[in-house]
Amino acid sequence: MAGWRAGDPDPGDPYRGQYLTPEAVARLREEPGGLGVPPHEPWEPPAGSVLGRLARRFGLSPLDLDLLLVALAPDIDARFGRLYGYLSDDLARRRPTVALALELCRPAGAVATRFRFAPGAPLVARGLVEVREPERPRCPGW
Repeated sequence: MAGWRAGDPDPGDPYRGQYLTPEAVARLREEPGGLGVPPHEPWEPPAGSVLGRLARRFGLSPLDLDLLLVALAPDIDARFGRLYGYLSDDLARRRPTVALALELCRPAGAVATRFRFAPGAPLVARGLVEVREPERPRCPGW
C-alpha cells in the first residue's frame, strides 16, 4: 500500500477516484507497462497464433478481433476500465459502449459497422460478446 501511495501525485485528494485529470490519463499511458497504444493499422493475426485460431474457429474478421480485444482489455489490465470511464465521461462505466469500441477501432463508417453487434453477428451469435442493454449497447457481459 505504501508503494502505491508513493506513486500517487495527490493521495490526500478527497475526490480521488471520482475523476481523472488529463495529467492522470497521461501517467496511465506513460508508466512502465503503460497503455501507450500504437497507431491503429489494419492487421491480421499471425498464422498459428491463438488469435488466428480464434478468428478461424469463430469466423471473426480483423475488426471483430479488434472489438473483442477492446472489450477484454479491462479484464486484462484494470487501467483500461479507468480510461474507458474517462472516455465515456462516466467513471462508473468501466466497460466500453459499442459506440466507444467502434470509435477506438476506427473503422471507416463506424455507424455502418454497428451490425458487428447484431444478434446474428459472429461476436454475439458465438457467445463472445453479450449486449445487455439494446437501447445503449455495450460490449461483453456488461
